[in-house]
Amino acid sequence: MNKMERYLNSAAGKELFAELYRDDDAARQKKRYMDIYREFEERFGQNLNAPSPVYLVNVPGRVEIGGNHTDHNKGMVIAGSVSLDAVAVCSPVSDGSITIRDTAYNDTITVDSKDLEAVPGEEGTAAALVKGTAAGLRDRGYTVGGFNAVLNNEVMSGSGLSSSAVFEVACGTILNALYNNGEISFGVVVESAQYAENVFFGKPCGLMDQMACAAGGIVFIDFKDDRSAIVESVPVDFDESGYSVIVVKSGGDHAALTDQYAAIPEEMKNVAAFFGKGVLREVSANDLLAKASAVRDMCGDRAFLRSLHYFAENKRVQAEREALETGDMNSFLNLVSKSGDSSWRFLQNVVPSGDGKSQDMGVVLAVTEGFIEGKGRGSCRVHGGGFAGTILAFIHSEDTADYVEMIEKITGKGSAVTLKMRSSGALSVVL
Repeated sequence: MNKMERYLNSAAGKELFAELYRDDDAARQKKRYMDIYREFEERFGQNLNAPSPVYLVNVPGRVEIGGNHTDHNKGMVIAGSVSLDAVAVCSPVSDGSITIRDTAYNDTITVDSKDLEAVPGEEGTAAALVKGTAAGLRDRGYTVGGFNAVLNNEVMSGSGLSSSAVFEVACGTILNALYNNGEISFGVVVESAQYAENVFFGKPCGLMDQMACAAGGIVFIDFKDDRSAIVESVPVDFDESGYSVIVVKSGGDHAALTDQYAAIPEEMKNVAAFFGKGVLREVSANDLLAKASAVRDMCGDRAFLRSLHYFAENKRVQAEREALETGDMNSFLNLVSKSGDSSWRFLQNVVPSGDGKSQDMGVVLAVTEGFIEGKGRGSCRVHGGGFAGTILAFIHSEDTADYVEMIEKITGKGSAVTLKMRSSGALSVVL
């Protein structure tokens, strides 16, 4: 019996699985963990009885429950950790080399932890994310070093559950466990992960994705001070709510849409700059309305509408939090619908600009809204960055099977994923 098998059969391992995964997925997950461990043992020739420690690292994907495109302007969000995750087995090496075998993408990533400078032309690669996360931790005064890892990430690209953030946080969690005794706060890991994505990878994301992956549970996050975000637990059990949390892959492709994503925070910040501020959080909705004509002339109507969405969305997040805390699911679902409507009409991140043919997300939302109206219960909205990727749907448990059957006739078998919300964020365990 190897170390992984002993852990999975222990009381601690069984407790972890019960918290992370649905009962009907536990057997598949156990095989997945064993496969990762075996590949680690075979690929790296590790003498697993030696003093060098071997760690199991797990990082959840995240679902954005409330607050669409607010974090990058120091707004508010509600997010949650989910059962789709990244799992890694890793151990330190003394020569400073980082080698990650990514089994989901059939890729091997290599980085020298002693050479962590950003390299032109490396943007958009997994190596950039590894290097940037390590550089972020190093620059904050923490120890980085080499390691071998086999990683399997079920939060696949385009899933809308933040595959890149999961990967970055996994790298930071590995370095935290192997070289810093697990003493780095998740906030520092999050900042380093965002730094990797912004500076090394070339994507101007906010902090929400990384924060939700690292923190765990359902959380309210206020980014007013993005160097010290307020993160507070929201006590809600969706398993007890009577509703399933479902993400549906629309079939749209993110690949050519980075400029459209980037335009959203850029246009919001242009409006803030009109008022001499850095982000919209430093402006008020009343200021915006009082100067509407001048803002429209200077920044454009789309930027004005996106700013209206931002201010209204922050209010909705606070109302959603109150509804969840008081168990008022009807009010919560109504707010989710209003958020989705605002994203489509004002934020305009459902249909790619100028694309009259490929409007996958719009189609999936329209069909889902029709299903919900027919049942008289539920809610849905664009999920995450938008334009392509996934929608988020809250479907009553009694309607879930019918919904999945209906929507997968349009989006394809396996495209609708029912999620388990989990209470734990990024974690590491010595095997």
